[in-house]
Amino acid sequence: MGHLHERTSLSLSLSLPLSLSLSLSLSHSSTQPHNAQHLPRPILEDSEIDWLKLQVDATQNIDGGFFNNWFTGHLNYQVEHHLFPTMPRHRYPEVAARVRALCERNGLKYRVRGLWQSFVDVVDQLGVIAVVYKEEKQKRKLARAQRAAGASPDKPAVAIKQQ
Repeated sequence: MGHLHERTSLSLSLSLPLSLSLSLSLSHSSTQPHNAQHLPRPILEDSEIDWLKLQVDATQNIDGGFFNNWFTGHLNYQVEHHLFPTMPRHRYPEVAARVRALCERNGLKYRVRGLWQSFVDVVDQLGVIAVVYKEEKQKRKLARAQRAAGASPDKPAVAIKQQ
């Protein structure tokens, strides 16, 4: 009986963080391939972008329904969560229609994706991030090699072999 309890506890202790991380990955996936939310972004403090547009452009919802609402703790309503972070999560479905109408009146795209499409989006975005990372890593490696060869912006190295 003790082993069953230990296995159940272990299963729960592994599945809860996994489901939470999956939920957060899906609902926080970038809505634009060139705009990964957790990569460095320009400082917008002097920008003319209004707060509503910034929140709506940076997030998307995942279709609701009993399972998705339960699985994500109602955080599948990311647009509403970003607009009203202190609102009780179970209220998000109630305000979603109003937020959608507000977005339409202001010419903003209110994004809602299905659960499966959100999985695909996350995998696609990870691919984009991997390509950018690989390119940046190669640039840093080349810059280090140039510095080691005595190159500077004023005096480039004659020939540095790229690998």
